[in-house]
Amino acid sequence: MILATMRLRRLFLLVLLTTAGCRAPLAHDHPQLAPDVRMTDITLFSRVLDRDMPVRVIAPAHIAPGQVLPVIYLLHGAGEDFRTWTNETPIAALAASGVILVMPDGAKTYYVNDASGHRYEDFFFTELIPAIHQRYPQAATDRAHTAIAGNSRGGYAATLYSLKHPELFSYVAALSSAYDLAERRFRWRTPGESMDYRRTFGPQGSPVRAANNPYALVAKIPAADAPYFYLTCAEHDSLLPPNQSFVGALKQRNLPYEFHLVPGGHSWSVWNEQLPTLEAKILTHFGLPTPNSSPTI
Repeated sequence: MILATMRLRRLFLLVLLTTAGCRAPLAHDHPQLAPDVRMTDITLFSRVLDRDMPVRVIAPAHIAPGQVLPVIYLLHGAGEDFRTWTNETPIAALAASGVILVMPDGAKTYYVNDASGHRYEDFFFTELIPAIHQRYPQAATDRAHTAIAGNSRGGYAATLYSLKHPELFSYVAALSSAYDLAERRFRWRTPGESMDYRRTFGPQGSPVRAANNPYALVAKIPAADAPYFYLTCAEHDSLLPPNQSFVGALKQRNLPYEFHLVPGGHSWSVWNEQLPTLEAKILTHFGLPTPNSSPTI
């Protein structure tokens, strides 16, 4: 009887957590920080999403009065969260060069305004960006000093956002991006994942799929408005074919880009190898001096 009662209590608590929309307890946080930077975790209440949204920001520890700092938005991949970039990479050191790094939580979404009515993209542009500028008045507001980057699903979103809002971003870095997300069809070997795609993007031919297809967007963007694309993918990454297709689309339009085909698969160990080069190129793009590159891990 006692055992049955305990089981019922556990079931009740599980249902309560699920219906309340609570996420599972966060894994251990182990950010790789650096001297002369300050990490701040912010909680924004989103009216668009009707929930609290965590955001991690890394900024220089000392900011001179009137100093204007470039901003880089960093988007994580599937199964990750707002802490992943600082936990998996030494990118926090980049802030010491005079850059603000903004890492929002993707909330297990695809970063789009999806077919089910979940409007993450609206949150990003109408709530997150204004909140960052309000909290950090030193954050640059001009396109030339604003970049966006992401890995895997985050790389897809970074590219998507840069193509939809070229007036905001002059540089985009996309690492092993899932460019084919809006084109994926139902696959019986992964029914759960396929249903998730359908809930997000709708059926084949839907307006949501069309609006979030980077191949279609890159075909339409005026060449003069396009940002600079830094792209990388590994030889044994399952996402190499869609990355090659996207590179082909950029090449066909004669848009500015560089593509790095590297050894390995789909992992942070591969992306960390690209990080020193990427950091140096972004700093040069912003017109900032390039210090010694961050060490790989």
